Amino acid sequence: IKFNVFAYNVQPGIEIDYSTGESRLVGEEIVESETEDEYTENKHGITYILNTQSKKFHLGTCGHAEGIKEEHRESFNGSENWLIDNGYEPCGVCLKEFVLNDIKIYVDDKIREVTESNNCTKESVEELLINLEENEYIQAGSIEYDEDTEMFTFIYDDGALGGITLNEWKPDMN
Repeated sequence: IKFNVFAYNVQPGIEIDYSTGESRLVGEEIVESETEDEYTENKHGITYILNTQSKKFHLGTCGHAEGIKEEHRESFNGSENWLIDNGYEPCGVCLKEFVLNDIKIYVDDKIREVTESNNCTKESVEELLINLEENEYIQAGSIEYDEDTEMFTFIYDDGALGGITLNEWKPDMN
Protein backbone atom coordinates (compact mmCIF):
# COMPACT_ATOMS: atom_id res chain seq x y z
CA ILE A 1 0.00 0.00 0.00
CA LYS A 2 1.35 3.40 -0.97
CA PHE A 3 -0.15 6.33 0.87
CA ASN A 4 0.70 9.98 0.07
CA VAL A 5 -0.26 12.90 2.28
CA PHE A 6 0.15 16.42 0.97
CA ALA A 7 0.49 19.08 3.67
CA TYR A 8 0.31 22.50 2.11
CA ASN A 9 2.32 25.15 3.87
CA VAL A 10 -0.54 27.60 3.86
CA GLN A 11 -2.41 29.29 6.65
CA PRO A 12 -5.02 31.97 6.02
CA GLY A 13 -3.72 35.43 6.97
CA ILE A 14 -0.08 34.32 7.24
CA GLU A 15 2.74 35.03 4.78
CA ILE A 16 5.95 33.01 4.78
CA ASP A 17 9.28 34.30 3.50
CA TYR A 18 10.87 31.11 2.23
CA SER A 19 14.29 32.73 1.83
CA THR A 20 14.55 33.48 5.58
CA GLY A 21 11.95 31.16 7.09
CA GLU A 22 10.23 34.08 8.82
CA SER A 23 6.46 34.40 8.90
CA ARG A 24 4.17 37.35 9.56
CA LEU A 25 0.56 38.40 9.41
CA VAL A 26 -0.62 39.44 5.94
CA GLY A 27 -0.03 43.17 5.52
CA GLU A 28 2.30 43.38 8.52
CA GLU A 29 5.38 45.49 7.85
CA ILE A 30 8.61 43.58 7.39
CA VAL A 31 11.15 44.66 9.99
CA GLU A 32 14.74 44.00 9.07
CA SER A 33 16.61 42.50 11.99
CA GLU A 34 20.32 42.64 12.59
CA THR A 35 22.29 39.70 11.35
CA GLU A 36 24.42 37.88 13.90
CA ASP A 37 27.55 39.54 12.47
CA GLU A 38 25.99 43.03 12.69
CA TYR A 39 24.89 42.30 16.26
CA THR A 40 28.30 41.16 17.47
CA GLU A 41 30.58 43.19 15.18
CA ASN A 42 32.49 46.09 16.65
CA LYS A 43 31.94 48.72 13.94
CA HIS A 44 34.24 51.33 15.50
CA GLY A 45 37.25 49.11 16.28
CA ILE A 46 37.06 49.96 19.98
CA THR A 47 38.38 47.65 22.66
CA TYR A 48 36.16 48.02 25.69
CA ILE A 49 37.28 47.35 29.24
CA LEU A 50 34.63 45.43 31.18
CA ASN A 51 34.09 45.31 34.91
CA THR A 52 32.48 41.88 35.24
CA GLN A 53 31.44 42.65 38.84
CA SER A 54 29.70 46.02 38.32
CA LYS A 55 28.63 45.13 34.74
CA LYS A 56 29.96 48.48 33.47
CA PHE A 57 31.96 48.89 30.28
CA HIS A 58 34.55 51.57 29.63
CA LEU A 59 36.56 53.02 26.80
CA GLY A 60 40.25 52.21 27.08
CA THR A 61 40.96 55.90 27.74
CA CYS A 62 38.58 56.10 30.71
CA GLY A 63 40.31 56.77 34.03
CA HIS A 64 37.75 54.60 35.84
CA ALA A 65 38.89 51.57 33.84
CA GLU A 66 42.35 51.80 35.42
CA GLY A 67 40.92 51.10 38.88
CA ILE A 68 39.21 47.81 38.00
CA LYS A 69 40.62 44.88 39.95
CA GLU A 70 42.33 42.31 37.73
CA GLU A 71 39.88 39.51 38.66
CA HIS A 72 36.94 41.67 37.47
CA ARG A 73 38.69 43.18 34.43
CA GLU A 74 38.15 41.87 30.90
CA SER A 75 38.82 43.23 27.40
CA PHE A 76 36.02 43.05 24.85
CA ASN A 77 36.10 43.69 21.09
CA GLY A 78 32.42 43.14 20.27
CA SER A 79 29.49 45.52 19.84
CA GLU A 80 27.88 47.87 22.34
CA ASN A 81 24.50 46.25 21.53
CA TRP A 82 25.77 42.85 22.63
CA LEU A 83 27.11 44.31 25.87
CA ILE A 84 23.86 46.12 26.67
CA ASP A 85 21.73 43.07 25.85
CA ASN A 86 23.94 41.03 28.20
CA GLY A 87 23.43 43.30 31.19
CA TYR A 88 26.29 45.77 30.79
CA GLU A 89 25.95 49.54 30.70
CA PRO A 90 28.46 52.25 29.84
CA CYS A 91 30.09 54.03 32.74
CA GLY A 92 28.79 57.56 33.30
CA VAL A 93 32.03 59.20 32.13
CA CYS A 94 32.15 57.14 28.93
CA LEU A 95 28.44 57.61 28.18
CA LYS A 96 28.95 61.26 27.18
CA GLU A 97 31.76 60.23 24.84
CA PHE A 98 29.54 57.51 23.29
CA VAL A 99 26.78 60.06 22.64
CA LEU A 100 29.22 62.58 21.16
CA ASN A 101 30.79 59.87 19.00
CA ASP A 102 27.34 58.86 17.71
CA ILE A 103 26.66 62.50 16.82
CA LYS A 104 29.93 62.68 14.85
CA ILE A 105 29.06 59.46 13.03
CA TYR A 106 25.59 60.85 12.19
CA VAL A 107 27.06 64.12 10.88
CA ASP A 108 29.70 62.29 8.85
CA ASP A 109 27.08 59.93 7.37
CA LYS A 110 24.91 62.90 6.32
CA ILE A 111 27.91 64.63 4.74
CA ARG A 112 28.87 61.42 2.92
CA GLU A 113 25.31 61.11 1.53
CA VAL A 114 25.55 64.58 -0.01
CA THR A 115 29.14 64.38 -1.22
CA GLU A 116 28.67 60.97 -2.83
CA SER A 117 25.52 62.05 -4.66
CA ASN A 118 25.69 63.08 -8.31
CA ASN A 119 24.56 66.60 -7.53
CA CYS A 120 27.09 67.57 -4.86
CA THR A 121 27.50 71.32 -5.02
CA LYS A 122 28.75 74.04 -2.72
CA GLU A 123 25.12 75.02 -2.15
CA SER A 124 23.96 71.48 -1.27
CA VAL A 125 26.79 71.05 1.25
CA GLU A 126 26.15 74.50 2.74
CA GLU A 127 22.42 73.72 3.05
CA LEU A 128 23.21 70.45 4.85
CA LEU A 129 25.64 72.13 7.25
CA ILE A 130 23.12 74.85 8.08
CA ASN A 131 20.50 72.17 8.77
CA LEU A 132 22.94 70.28 11.03
CA GLU A 133 23.73 73.55 12.82
CA GLU A 134 20.03 74.36 13.33
CA ASN A 135 19.52 70.88 14.83
CA GLU A 136 22.54 71.41 17.13
CA TYR A 137 24.70 68.63 15.68
CA ILE A 138 27.43 71.17 14.97
CA GLN A 139 28.19 74.34 16.90
CA ALA A 140 26.25 77.48 16.00
CA GLY A 141 28.24 80.02 14.01
CA SER A 142 31.09 77.62 13.30
CA ILE A 143 30.51 77.09 9.56
CA GLU A 144 33.12 78.78 7.37
CA TYR A 145 33.96 78.46 3.68
CA ASP A 146 37.33 79.18 2.06
CA GLU A 147 37.02 79.96 -1.69
CA ASP A 148 40.72 79.29 -2.36
CA THR A 149 40.73 75.75 -1.00
CA GLU A 150 37.02 75.11 -1.67
CA MET A 151 36.77 73.88 1.91
CA PHE A 152 34.01 74.12 4.47
CA THR A 153 35.05 73.91 8.10
CA PHE A 154 32.80 73.54 11.11
CA ILE A 155 32.98 72.49 14.73
CA TYR A 156 31.28 69.34 15.98
CA ASP A 157 29.16 69.64 19.11
CA ASP A 158 32.06 68.29 21.23
CA GLY A 159 34.49 70.96 20.00
CA ALA A 160 36.35 68.86 17.42
CA LEU A 161 37.07 70.52 14.08
CA GLY A 162 35.44 69.06 10.98
CA GLY A 163 35.79 69.89 7.34
CA ILE A 164 34.83 69.09 3.77
CA THR A 165 37.01 69.86 0.77
CA LEU A 166 34.69 70.18 -2.20
CA ASN A 167 37.33 69.70 -4.90
CA GLU A 168 37.73 66.07 -3.72
CA TRP A 169 34.13 65.39 -4.74
CA LYS A 170 34.13 66.99 -8.18
CA PRO A 171 33.95 64.50 -11.04
CA ASP A 172 37.10 64.18 -13.14
CA MET A 173 36.67 66.53 -16.08
CA ASN A 174 39.41 64.93 -18.26
